[in-house]
Amino acid sequence: MNRQVQIPMLQTERLWLRQLHPGDVDDIYLLFSNPNVMKYDGGFVLRDKKQADEYIYTIGNSLVYENKVGITWAFIERKTGDFVGTGGIKNWYGRQHAEVGLVIAEQYWNRKFGREALQKIVQFAFEKLKLTYVYAATLPENKQAIRLVERLGFRFQGWNHHYWLANQYVQAMVFIQENPLYKKIEERNDIGKK
Repeated sequence: MNRQVQIPMLQTERLWLRQLHPGDVDDIYLLFSNPNVMKYDGGFVLRDKKQADEYIYTIGNSLVYENKVGITWAFIERKTGDFVGTGGIKNWYGRQHAEVGLVIAEQYWNRKFGREALQKIVQFAFEKLKLTYVYAATLPENKQAIRLVERLGFRFQGWNHHYWLANQYVQAMVFIQENPLYKKIEERNDIGKK
């Protein structure tokens, strides 16, 4: 009997981080079809709910986690049960490092949900996956994302001039956070690359 690995549910003070499921299709569509939200994520917006369903089926699938490619959670406000956003770990491929990231629905901006979710994701990456470091890549004009990662202790590592985003290569700023359980890593040239 094949038993699929389950995406673990995580909890913060105000959020549940849980596996995406088909019931999230409307929320995923609203999130990724909002041009204000997607402005700093390559500008690509979903055109229909079928694309949202495909996102849940592919990116949100627990096989992505089981195969050590990444892990994606839905962020749910514990008090209301409302969908706040999504994010997780990507570009892992079983290595000792991976990328972290998230997307927050516009109505939840400036309420520190992103900070809370990203802190928990980084904690999971270090404590459960035992990664030596995580990195976050962002467009230079995304000042809120830059402030977020810096406040969480990420440091600027450098530029990735060939970062794949929304079906195109872009220039991205790369920030790194080292696992405090491991000794400091040397400057690396492979950060942010597949």
